[in-house]
Order: sequence, then structure tokens, then C-alpha cells
Amino acid sequence: MTIFSRKPKQPDLGDYFIRKTGLAQIYNKMLAYNAGVPVSWDDLTDQWCDGFADFLKGEVSKSSAATYFAVIRNFLSAARKAGYNFPAQNYKELLTSKKDKTVKTYLNLDELKRLEEYEPQNETERSVRANFLISAYTGMRKSDFCKITRDNVDEDGNLIYISEKTNTKAALPLKPLVWELLAIPRKEVTLTTYINTLRRMCKACCIDSLVQVIHGGIKRSGEKWEFVSSHTGRISFATNLHLLGLDIFTISRMMGHSDSKMTESYICAEKRELPDTVKIYFK
Repeated sequence: MTIFSRKPKQPDLGDYFIRKTGLAQIYNKMLAYNAGVPVSWDDLTDQWCDGFADFLKGEVSKSSAATYFAVIRNFLSAARKAGYNFPAQNYKELLTSKKDKTVKTYLNLDELKRLEEYEPQNETERSVRANFLISAYTGMRKSDFCKITRDNVDEDGNLIYISEKTNTKAALPLKPLVWELLAIPRKEVTLTTYINTLRRMCKACCIDSLVQVIHGGIKRSGEKWEFVSSHTGRISFATNLHLLGLDIFTISRMMGHSDSKMTESYICAEKRELPDTVKIYFK
């Protein structure tokens, strides 16, 4: 008689996590990162883990983050051992508060222009494209730019707001396109849908130069569209302004950072053209 082993039916991730860990506050952080949409097993990709790790480090203290990460890693290891499936392969390396080397990518001015000129094919693409470009041209978090009104624009056309995360005042020139994008009705989508949609549009825009990235100490190479994420907009903002010669302190204030050290992690350009006054030093 042949006995067939049955693949375990996967329970609802949220209920299962809370039942196994007893820590609803940790799942609530996962839920917040997922735009309030219940987190599914399929959501748990390496990209999701990497983005959630960045999010959590900004939400709680370093010691709390370390505890949260340990709980989630142990939970996922036990779930995989029990036969439950989820896509992430490197969650142990990504879900950590350690300062592992990270190299990310950004869209340059030409690539952003191509995305501007892209014609969205549906409501999801229209929403994702708008949110990404707003982020890339303001450096704002979605939690901030979703609350922008005319009251945030001064008589000189500058955008003024208080960062929800850092409680820091930010000010920057308002690009006309940004106001147009803010006026577009935008639907809420899950992180997975956001990333997949953004990558599909970037691929269609031929944003395909070869790049190398490092996440969680793991080096990967491929075409740029493969590595864009929910963070790429703000990274593009900081990096492009840096390459144009703007000082990091001003970029920091534009992004609503309370410390310019926070801003350094958003600048991923490998080199910048030296001004003539500096070149003299090396002659």
C-alpha cells in the first residue's frame, strides 16, 4: 500500500504568525509596510524582506528592530521546515539590523524622462507611475505626499511639509509635473503589485543598462529594470541632486531627514564630476 504525503494547506499568514509568536505588534508593522493590505505568503520575496527591513529600522529602535527581525526569521524558518512555501531565499541575511554592505540603483534624469513619457496601459500603471515620479522628484515618502494640499505650497512655489516619520520640516521647489501627478486619483496596491508594475514599465521604457547591486551582502547583476523597487524613487532624488552638485545638508532638508547621515544611504552614484577648483589640487 502506497502512502502519499499531503502537502500542508497554508493558513492565513497573519493569523498564523500571531498564533505562533503571540506578537501582533510585529505583524502590524508588516501590515503597515504592506500599505494595510494583509501580507500573504506569496508577498514574502527577497525584495519584500529587503524593503521591510529598511522600513522597520526607521520605525523602531535598533534593539527593538533586532528583536523583531529575530522573531520573524525564526518564524519563517519554522514555517519552511513545516512545509509552508514562500518565495524568499535570503530572508536570514536580509532581515537583520546589522550594517551589511548595500549597493542599490537609481534612475538618472534621462531614464526618469522616459518614464514620464510612458503612456500607462491601465489604472494600476497610472497610479504606480504617478507615485514613483512624485517620489523621484520630491524625495518624499508616500505617507507624506498623500497628505499634500495647496496649503503646503508657498507664494514662491515651494513645497513645505513636516515629515511624518522624523517630525522634521522639509522645503523644496515644486516641479510643475509633480502637482499634476498629485491631482491624479491613485489606487492603493500591494507592494508586490507596485514593484512588479514598476519593473514592467521600466523594462518597456528600455531602462536596461547593466548594473550590479548588493542586498544583504549578496551581489547580483542584471538589467536595471530588474532591481528598481519602492525605494528607487527617493534614491533617484538624492543621487541625481548629488550628481548635480547640491550639498548633502540641503538634500537632507529637502527629504525631511533629521540627520544628513540618513541621507548618505540614499546616494548610490559611484562617481561625480569634480569641479575645476578641486581638480587643481590633483595637478
